[in-house]
Amino acid sequence: NEEIEKALNKALENPFDKTENKIKYNKKQNEIEAISPLHKDILKKYLKDLFDYDRKEKNEYLCGEERREKHLEINGKIIHFMGRLDRIDRDNRGNICIVDYKTGGKQESSFSDIKDLFLLNGKDNRETKLNNIFELLFYCWLLYKGEEITPKIIYLFNIKDNRIKIGRNKNKEDFVYNKEINDEFESYLKGLVKDLLDIKEGDTYPMNKNDKNCEYCPYKLFCN
Repeated sequence: NEEIEKALNKALENPFDKTENKIKYNKKQNEIEAISPLHKDILKKYLKDLFDYDRKEKNEYLCGEERREKHLEINGKIIHFMGRLDRIDRDNRGNICIVDYKTGGKQESSFSDIKDLFLLNGKDNRETKLNNIFELLFYCWLLYKGEEITPKIIYLFNIKDNRIKIGRNKNKEDFVYNKEINDEFESYLKGLVKDLLDIKEGDTYPMNKNDKNCEYCPYKLFCN
């Protein structure tokens, strides 16, 4: 409605004005006039779609951009973990929900079991397709204190209720993060960190066979 439109325009006005002022020193004015309104329109569409989704779901918003920390003792060392959760809700059934926003392309929304999330070189590069699920379950692990959690991924370009599924083939069901899952996830996480801590000078490892795994690696220049 009109009030929502006004609120969105006001929220988007100042950040984009500041961005334009910074860009003017480096880019031609016609480029700014073409690109900045386009970005603003895209973001406005995302926010309107998200507002419509929230109004339909009627979940209770608890907090957003929530920083959580946890630590584990591994090999006699205290290892600290930290994550920032996009959003935490309570749904109409009283369940805690962790929502992770994504602006990129859609990845897998189902997996077979927890160990698949920790494979370093899975078949058909499946481990990278499960990155979003791993990240979301890591947030669940950070938040978990005994109450079951429902994790969701919301892709902003096509907003809908993306519940995580678990199971094989057609036998998939809605995933719920509970004590059993928490214990299993933490066990694999400890094993992964332990392997990293056990690296000794002179150890060698087989080269990664899939270049896509290296696409955003900050060390890719060292190994060509």
